[in-house]
Amino acid sequence: MADNLQIHFLAAYPASCLVRGRDGRPKTMRYGGAVRARVSSASLKRAVRTSDLFLDRFAAGGQLGVRTRRIGEMIVERLCAGEDLDEAKVSAAMAPAVAGFGKLDPEKPGNIRQLAFISPEELHQAVDAVRKAVASGTAIEREILLQPTVRAVDVGLFGRMLADEAETVRMTAAADVAHPFTVGKAEVEADFYVAVDDRGVDAEEVASGFMGDAFFTSGLFYGYARVDMEQLARNLGGDTDLAAQAAAALVEALGTVSPAGKRAGFGSHSRAAWMMVERGASTPVSLATAFLNPITKEDQLAEASKRATQLAEGFDRAYGTKWERRTMDVLGGQGSMADLAALAAAGAA
Repeated sequence: MADNLQIHFLAAYPASCLVRGRDGRPKTMRYGGAVRARVSSASLKRAVRTSDLFLDRFAAGGQLGVRTRRIGEMIVERLCAGEDLDEAKVSAAMAPAVAGFGKLDPEKPGNIRQLAFISPEELHQAVDAVRKAVASGTAIEREILLQPTVRAVDVGLFGRMLADEAETVRMTAAADVAHPFTVGKAEVEADFYVAVDDRGVDAEEVASGFMGDAFFTSGLFYGYARVDMEQLARNLGGDTDLAAQAAAALVEALGTVSPAGKRAGFGSHSRAAWMMVERGASTPVSLATAFLNPITKEDQLAEASKRATQLAEGFDRAYGTKWERRTMDVLGGQGSMADLAALAAAGAA
C-alpha cells in the first residue's frame, strides 16, 4: 500500500527577490490568466538542504550530501590536510577515483563535467581508494563509486540523475517539490537606489557614488511538496527511522526556510503562517487549483487557507480519498509545527 506525505503551505513576503532570472528580475509565471510571482523548486530544495535545520540534525552524523563537480579538491583536502600526504602524489593518483562519479573534465582532471550529488560514504570510498593507491604506488582502476542507496537524507529526498552513468546509480527522488507561486496577481517593480560615497564627491560628479535598479515583488505564496515514504526508505537503504526523521525535517524546513536571493537588501525572512500536512495511501494531489482564480480580497491569508481546505475536502468527497490531516494556523491559534512534524514522522499510515 502506498504511503504518501503531502505538505501544503502559505507564506507571505513583502518586497523581496527570493530567486531571479537572467534579467535580474524575480521569476514569474502566468496562471489563471494572471501573472504570479514564482519561486523555483530547485532554489527551494537547495535552501532546505543547506539550512541550519538540516545541518544541525544531519551533518554531524554524516547524513548530508554535497552537490559538486569539484570532487578532486575534496579528496586533496581530506588526504593532504588531514593525513599530510604529498599533494602531487595524491593528484596523480586520484583521476580514476574522481571518474567514479562521472566523466572527467578534460581541462581540469580533478573535476567532472556535470554536478554529482554524492553522500559522505561515497566520498569516503574515493578517499580510501586514493589513499591505498598512494601507499602502494600502483594505479587504481576506475569504478563507479555512486551507490544505489545512501545514508544522506538530502540525496534520498531529492534523488539524482547522471546522464553519463549506468541506470543503477540513478536515484528516484522521493520528494516532488512544486514551484511556490502567489495566490493573487503579482507585479515586478523596480527600486531605483543610490549609494553615497562616504568620502564625498568631486564637483564634476553627481551627488552619489553609484546608482542602479533592484527588482522586487511581493505576495502570499502557496507551496506544495509530496514525499513517497516508501521510496525514501528504499533510497536510505531501508532505514525507516531515518526516513521518518528526514520527512519531519522537510516539513519543518518548508515552513521556516526560503531562498536567500537579495536577502541582505530586502530582509526577506518569513515563515509559513498556514500549513497542512496529509498522510495516507491516496493518490497525491496539489491544491493549486484553489488559486486558479487569483485572490483579490484584502485578507488573502484567510481566503487562501479557506480555499485550500475546501478544495482538499471537496477532493475527498468527489474521489473518496482518505487522508489523516493536521493543520497549523498561526493567526488562528490552531495546531503547531510539532503536530505537523509528528504526522510526518509517524509509522506507515
